[in-house]
Amino acid sequence: GKEWNYVFLGLDDSLEVGLRCPSNLFGHTNDKRLQSLSSELQYWDAHLDGPVTKVVFGHFPMSFIRSSETGQCYENIFARESVSAYLCGHLHAKFSKHLWRHHLIQNTVGARQGVVGEFWEWELGDWKEYKLFRILGIDHGHVSFVDLSLSDLFHPGKGFQTAILVTYPLDSRNMNSMNIKSSDARDDVSALIFSTTPINQVKAKIFDSSRDFELVEELLLHQSYSSSTSCLYRGSLNASKYRHMPPTRFWLQVMAVDIHGNETATELRPFSMDGKPAHLQKTWLEYLVLHVKWDTTYK
Repeated sequence: GKEWNYVFLGLDDSLEVGLRCPSNLFGHTNDKRLQSLSSELQYWDAHLDGPVTKVVFGHFPMSFIRSSETGQCYENIFARESVSAYLCGHLHAKFSKHLWRHHLIQNTVGARQGVVGEFWEWELGDWKEYKLFRILGIDHGHVSFVDLSLSDLFHPGKGFQTAILVTYPLDSRNMNSMNIKSSDARDDVSALIFSTTPINQVKAKIFDSSRDFELVEELLLHQSYSSSTSCLYRGSLNASKYRHMPPTRFWLQVMAVDIHGNETATELRPFSMDGKPAHLQKTWLEYLVLHVKWDTTYK
């Protein structure tokens, strides 16, 4: 098939030079910027040969960006133009380290009227106090990420520790479901392994939550390319066993062991081979921060 294309687009909704606080708590957009964004996203659909994955990044969360003069907002454009994810910062991790929101929006524009669009909003947290950073992966259009802190990754006397990003199958708690079709189903587990020391072995374990997280399958992952510097590992999975199942029944963990015997493992995470999203549990503070349109209290 045709190769995947990737578009990364940045937004700047900060104020012009002048009075800041408290106005700098919010992003300020306008109709001209919204139209420019829509045109830019449409351009790449029309001029690239093959499927396109779009990721937009900016400073402010959607809930902290004021609507334009005519009441327009980014959410409708992201959904209409099939943006996979919006990455942002602004809020500090003291609110939460899981400020994620799934936007599911009904389109009301043009020929695609009535079509539901979706995208994810993934707030990172802050570097200032928590030293957080994010590794983002795109595997044949599937967008995944892992957030790490420098204190967890770097140990004095031991150097940098191994980091693992599972790129497939996706975590069912933060996956886009509408773009996953039966023809996209794969029979593999894939992960990116970042390590300063050579990796000796990588394996994936699958647990069944309906049976007290009993281990039901274990498989080895191998470097995807012959080069010893490749950080992509893949392993064959009997995916048919996990289709047509609830999105939180089976949980995946990937483990890597380096040549010194040091083991690094990902957190257990649920997965769905059918694109069924799982419910993302939220605290009241997470909901308050991301789901309330705060610019209405500012006007």
